Amino acid sequence: MTRSHLAALLLLAAVVAAPMTGSAQEADGEHRMEWGVHATFTSTDRCVVTTAPIQAYVRHGQAAQAFLDIDNLEVVGCRDGRLLDARLSTTEFALDIDPRLEWATLRGIATSDFCTGPRCPATPFSLTIELTWTATGLIERDHFQNHVDAEVEIRNGAQSGVSRAAVASGMLTDGTTNYALNPSSDAGISSVVFASTLVTPG
Repeated sequence: MTRSHLAALLLLAAVVAAPMTGSAQEADGEHRMEWGVHATFTSTDRCVVTTAPIQAYVRHGQAAQAFLDIDNLEVVGCRDGRLLDARLSTTEFALDIDPRLEWATLRGIATSDFCTGPRCPATPFSLTIELTWTATGLIERDHFQNHVDAEVEIRNGAQSGVSRAAVASGMLTDGTTNYALNPSSDAGISSVVFASTLVTPG
């Protein structure tokens, strides 16, 4: 975890599971932290519309995970219909987020999992990602708690997070076409803490 990631998490409210009453034979808990970015890039060349949505997150905790996804990269013509429809992903990338979510940077290479249409390369293709997010809105905070008391188990959960609207720009390119030619039409930066406790009553 980088210093900026840790600092971003310090903005979050502390998450404490509600206390349990009665005796407990077994208790199990989960605590994880997640920070991420998302953006959608749209461009129009005459009557050909290109849409490129991208999201990336890094999660630490019991289920540590990193994932970058470009889902439904589309190029649609006014007469020829869908010219390209692709999905790309990777787990190898660099994501850095400012402590106050003022900015974020994303670097990596995503490879196609699926591609169809006349503009789709004959073999799997890759996109080089070099994007920067700049916050445009204020910090928004969110908190959610739930409690489930069943006959065989008691589960408490909580989620606290902060996010900021942003604009993203840079390169999302296959070497010929930059799918992030225009600044994003929608983008954001976020950081979230999840906590849950599962108790089996005695």
